[in-house]
This record gives sequence, C-alpha cells and structure tokens, in this order.
Amino acid sequence: MTGTMRQLEERQLPAEVTTMLWSPKMDLLAISNVKGEVVLHRLTWQRVWLLSPQEESDTSVHLAWRPDGKLLAVCYEISKQLCLVDVETKNIIHKTKLPGNESAVCIKWLSLSNTEHESSLTNDKTNKPTGEYLPPLPNLIRSYSTEPERKEFLTHSLDMLFIGQKNGTVLMYIFGMFYCGTISVGHGEILQIVGGANDPIWITWKYNDNYVKITRVSCPLFERSTAFLKVAQIQANIECLKDYLSRTLMATCEAWETILLEMDEKLTRYAEANQPGVMAADFLELLMIGIPTKSLETFLLRDLTEKGLKKFGHSIEMCYCNIQKLVSKNLTSVGMALVYQLTELRGMARVGGTYEALGLRDETLITNAINESEAFLAKSYEIEQVIDQSMRNYKAFFRWLYVAILQLTDERAPSEVSRVSQQELTFIAEFLSDFDKPRANGRVNLEKLGQYLRHENLQTPLTSEGSEWAAMLDENDCLRDYAHIVKQNFNLSLLQSHTKLVAAVENVFAKAYQSLVDHFMMLSISLPSFISLFTTSYISQIVTNDRNLLLAISDADSKFLRLFNVKYSSIEPVSLSSKMATIDVGHKQACLGEYSKESIDTVIADLQFYSQDYLSLLILNKQTRASFLIQLPLHISNVSIFEYQDDDTIISITDFIGATWPKPFLGISARRLAVSGPRKIAAILSENNRKIRLIETEAEPEDEEDDDEEENRFVESMMDTTPSEHLPAKTTKTDGQEFYKEENS
Repeated sequence: MTGTMRQLEERQLPAEVTTMLWSPKMDLLAISNVKGEVVLHRLTWQRVWLLSPQEESDTSVHLAWRPDGKLLAVCYEISKQLCLVDVETKNIIHKTKLPGNESAVCIKWLSLSNTEHESSLTNDKTNKPTGEYLPPLPNLIRSYSTEPERKEFLTHSLDMLFIGQKNGTVLMYIFGMFYCGTISVGHGEILQIVGGANDPIWITWKYNDNYVKITRVSCPLFERSTAFLKVAQIQANIECLKDYLSRTLMATCEAWETILLEMDEKLTRYAEANQPGVMAADFLELLMIGIPTKSLETFLLRDLTEKGLKKFGHSIEMCYCNIQKLVSKNLTSVGMALVYQLTELRGMARVGGTYEALGLRDETLITNAINESEAFLAKSYEIEQVIDQSMRNYKAFFRWLYVAILQLTDERAPSEVSRVSQQELTFIAEFLSDFDKPRANGRVNLEKLGQYLRHENLQTPLTSEGSEWAAMLDENDCLRDYAHIVKQNFNLSLLQSHTKLVAAVENVFAKAYQSLVDHFMMLSISLPSFISLFTTSYISQIVTNDRNLLLAISDADSKFLRLFNVKYSSIEPVSLSSKMATIDVGHKQACLGEYSKESIDTVIADLQFYSQDYLSLLILNKQTRASFLIQLPLHISNVSIFEYQDDDTIISITDFIGATWPKPFLGISARRLAVSGPRKIAAILSENNRKIRLIETEAEPEDEEDDDEEENRFVESMMDTTPSEHLPAKTTKTDGQEFYKEENS
C-alpha cells in the first residue's frame, strides 16, 4: 500500500450515528441515526437525500448496499419493514414485512452471479416483461398518475439479500424482493455474513451466549444450475408487470370523473318527486309526441339546462376516450404479458428436473393464475364494450335533449343537430329503457363505467343474453368446463378481478422455492474455547481469492487481535480447519537512555477488513484518549501472517508497522470505523457519535510540508509524556512499515 492519509471532510452531526456503510461502486456514504433516519452523503458531505423512518418506533436500522450500488436495503428492527430505496431518486421501489417475530441483527446483499449466469443474462433476449414476441408495454401518461415508474434494472445480475436474526436463522430474498427460504444455522445470534458469486456463503454466529462458530453454506443450484435464475427472472418480470398494472388502474381511476354521476343524481331527484314509472313515461312521451309534461319541462329548463348538457357531453366524451385508450392499450398489453410469463413458468414446471427440485411442482396453481389473467383480460374487453355502448347512447340522448331544450326556449336548432336517424332513435329507446329497471339503493344508474372502478359487485352488470357463444357453452357442459375456456364472471368489477389475479400470482410463488433450502450444504467449525465474544469485542471477516475465510476478532479487553484463516477441505470427509494468529496491539516505547521498554495502554477501538491484504485497525490510547488508524498488512516479507509464527506465539504489532506509529487524529477521539478498500476511503466517528471525519487512505504524498505543520508536530512531541524511541527496529521492513515511514517523512 502506497500513499498517505489525508483528511477530506469533517462535520458535526445533529443526531447520534448508529451505522455507517460505504457504497461498493460510488463515493457515497449511507448513515443511520438514533432517530431512525437514513441519510446518504457524497464524499464532499453534500447530502443526497434523507429518508424518514416508516414508523415512529423505528429507531434501530440495518443497512445493506446492492452489489452494483444502485439500491440500498433499509431494514427496520422494530416494525420489521424491509425497504429497497433507489439511490438516485429516493423512491422506495419495494417494501415488505419480514415474517415471524424475531429481530433482524445483520443484513448483507451478495451477488450470486457467476460467468455462466452473466452470459445467460446478457444473451437472453426474452429476459424482459413482455418476452421476445410481444410488443413492449406502452408508456403511461404521467399526468394521470404521480406514482413513480419502477426502473427495470432488477434482473441485470443475480443477487440475494440475507437477513440474519437473533435466533440463528437467515432469511433469503432473491433480488432483495422475493422471499425464497430460511436457513437455520444454529441457535444463536447471527454476527456477519460474507461470500457470494462463485464463493460459498460464510456465516459467523454466536452460540452459548459468548462463543463463536463459523458455518460454510453452499448450494449447487446457485453454482451449476440456471433453473433458480430463470424462475427468479420470471418472478421479477411478473412483479414489474403487477406494478405497471397497478399504476395503469390508478391512472384509469383518476381519469374517471365524479361529474359523470351528476346526471344520475338529477334523474334520481326527478324520479323521487314523481310516482314510479312516471319518469320513463314522460321521456317516452317527449320522444314519441314531442311535447313534454309540465314537470319534465321544468326539469329540462331548470335542472339540466343547455349549458349543463354541453358540459356533460364534453366531460363524458373526454373521460371515456381517455379510459378507453388506457384499457385498449395498457391493460390489454399488460394482461397478455402476464399470460405469457405465467405460461413460461408452467412450461418450466412441466419440464421437472431442477425446476421440480427447486419447488416448482404444482402446475395447478400456475394454471389457476393463467385463468385469472385471462379473466382479467376478458373483463377489460367487457369495459371496452361498455364504453362503446355508453358513448353511443349518451351522445344520441344528449343531442335529442339538447334539441328539445332549444325548442322549448323558441331557439332554432342547427339542422345537423336536429336530424335524428332511425338508428339513433333505437339508441335513445335503449337508453330510456333503463329508467324502468329496478334501481339499487333507489338510485338511477345510467353511468355504467364507474361501477367497474370500485371494490364491489356491479350494480348493473352486462348479461350474456343474445350471445351465441354463451348459448353454446350453456348447452355443452364438457366445453364449458374445459380448462382453456375463459371463465368470465359478469358480476365482478375490474378492481375485484385485479385482486383475484394478484392473489393467484402470489399463491404461485409462495411455493416456487419451497425446496430450495433442502439443497443447502452446511459445514461448521467452532473457534477455540478461549475465544469469547463480549459486548466490547469487535469482529470482521472477508472471503479470500482461494474461497477461504479470514476472520478478525478482538479479545474482551481489546488489547489482543485474533486472526483466523478458515480453510475448506474437499477431500472426503469434507471438513473445515482453522489457523490462528495473535497480535499484541500494545505500543512499546524505549525509555530514554535505557534498554528497557515501556508499554503504552493502547486498545482496539474498532476494526474492519480493508482488503484481503490489509486490516484497518482503529487504535485508542487510553491515557491520552488519542486515536489513530493503522492499516495492518497480513503478510510479513511476502509471508502470510499465519505462516510467520506458530499459533501459540503472540506477535507484536510493531513487527508489521515498525517502531514508528502513525500520527494520532487531531480534534477527534474516534471510536467507530467504516472503510472501503475499492474506493480507498474511510470514515471515523467520534466518541459521542456526533462528529464524523472522512479520510482518503491512499492519497498522493506531498512534496513539502508547511511550516505550521512542522510546528504542530513539534508541539505534539513536547506535550507527549512518553519517551521517544531511539532504538532501531530489528525486524525486516514490511509494506506497512514503508507506508508509515512514507507518511511520517
């Protein structure tokens, strides 16, 4: 490691910080505080956004970045809400509630994509919601709905969100969205989870209160089979379609206007003021003879009026046209796409093999979901029929009444308006025939579209009367009961049909991964019994290039660092083995003029793996309360730390960094650490958790130092009560020694 450490930003925070986590791909730092807020900052400390807690009780938050850095998972411990937040827009694109009553204690988002999966994702043209043969979904008119559109980057890589709980179980969510099983690791709190891609999953957990155990988890379905990937892709595509369908229905409901009910309300008041059957007789008399009754004349001139009819006509035409476009284009397209995706899934269930091993066995559930999708499509076609009939009858009815009102006011009607064809007379007669039908709740229901946009049965449903197809189904039971004949319920509204469709789809994926956990292979190893985990202990782990595990843990008083290299042996019987290295973090300085050494009381304040080659240690001087950051190399003269000395030997930290220690941080006594090796940055948090400092860990060294800096260094050396080091270090210089020598030069 080359370069020096350089301070970038320092800020005082309004609330105590509980979590700090760097983005794996961008210079973004996500922090959570005691208020349950999640704040995203840039490297310049510019705030990107602030996310308030979902509930007032949500004060404990766990964070995890998606491997590509585009989404941030936020898990609230109290309400058990899991939210996926789009980093760019702050939109919560998915929200779910964790099952059970156990509390989440750690979460980790790992990539499971290997080379075969990545090539499959890149070359598979059908990996989109509408497949290869259907046209893409039309864009929604944004003025209809303020609901943000979901970005379709959910399946660009196969990843899984792991949520560790206090009882030793790990919940799994494919793409961070879909629950696919629970791993029972042990009977203790989950501490950390690492791994992914071509590597196994390593889970560290606590058993018997304080002892530590490591479990290696592998699954052949992740590594060799693409069945899991394909099922997950279809579920993600269907989730996108469900989201699009919900937004389309929302836009349809917004396009329908309540002004269309005013005509029904006025006709209801007229009917209530007269005897039953009088209203229909009055309008028919006006149609056949052309002379209204006194009550009808008053109704036309005072209640409806010429301007009112024009307003009604304009509103109905505009509203119905907009809804017709949404139904004919958007609802029809998304309905066909749902049928396509579910049919693909049914084909996988029929193939069996790895799909059956995964849990995709019950074809009946998928067929039921397909039938509900087809019924929803039929309901959308039914709405188109209602719109066509209503617009036709309304136009003829309003034109006829408009001419009648003009004649009553002795005004001349335009010739093109006053002419009424025989077909239009038929439409008007059909419209007036509804006046004598039984009325629900005593109301006149001429506006038939709005009832489809409510969560209740239709008040005036369509009938199959006169349909030759319906008559043939009634006469042939075998044809009517055939699985591929669409079963249409004329009494359901569009929203009720949508609810049934969503429930049927959820039933499909509730059991699609039911056998996934049966394919997990777990192998565990316990750390030595003298390794106990206390509240003052710190732990970090990382997977190496050879697919083994490096684990770092501090002892109870934080004066010694234990490093473990856990290796997997594939030779039968398969097993795990570990090798330990113990490092004394005490700072020893030689007394002036003597050969004895005096130890300064230094302890580990926090630790985290910077990379596979370096461990970041935040060291605290308990006497002066000063803190400093050490990048501890895991090799001495190109020799691994685990091969440098035996397990029982305690190695001094000076063997790695030399006798010259880094400068302490000025103006802050740090207690918490968050590092990012790929981004070459670190964040340290003060003792009161309210002051944060951002540091560049591998900055270019400066050629010259200012006089003020030299003076500050001199003052610091004068105020230091410990004797200075005069004896040369006898150990061979390591990369870490060169790094700190360069930093202090």
